[in-house]
Amino acid sequence: MEQFDIVGQLYRNAKANGWVFLAGDDYHQNVEATKSDYAPNQLVLGVKLDANPITIHNGVITEIRYTGVIRLGLKVDNDGTYAGLDELFMDKYTKRMLMLTRLLSEFVGAFACENKLEVSNYGTAMDLYRTDEAIDFVEGMVTFVQ
Repeated sequence: MEQFDIVGQLYRNAKANGWVFLAGDDYHQNVEATKSDYAPNQLVLGVKLDANPITIHNGVITEIRYTGVIRLGLKVDNDGTYAGLDELFMDKYTKRMLMLTRLLSEFVGAFACENKLEVSNYGTAMDLYRTDEAIDFVEGMVTFVQ
């Protein structure tokens, strides 16, 4: 991966997997989320990462830390059921949140390996009803080191 192109690489990876891709701050991710049609089991990858280069003498960049959030979400279950306000938390957990937590963790590890990145920090949280589309996400707070 080229230096500073983590968002581009995540975009290419999402498209290769057939996932909807959202990037930027919450506002821009929400705008993009409303432009998509969601098929059953259509995964949605949202990213907001900041790049923090560490330099040494003569302006040579020795390391870049990408810190922020990667979200993996699902609006429509395989059976065509939409994520909704009428579901109890355990319904959401059983139908999609546990699966999304595992899938996001696997994705972060594989993405890091494929792009020769180190993961120096990672943790997840469930982020329900995110965006005007009411997509349920698992959010990974992550730091990649290049």
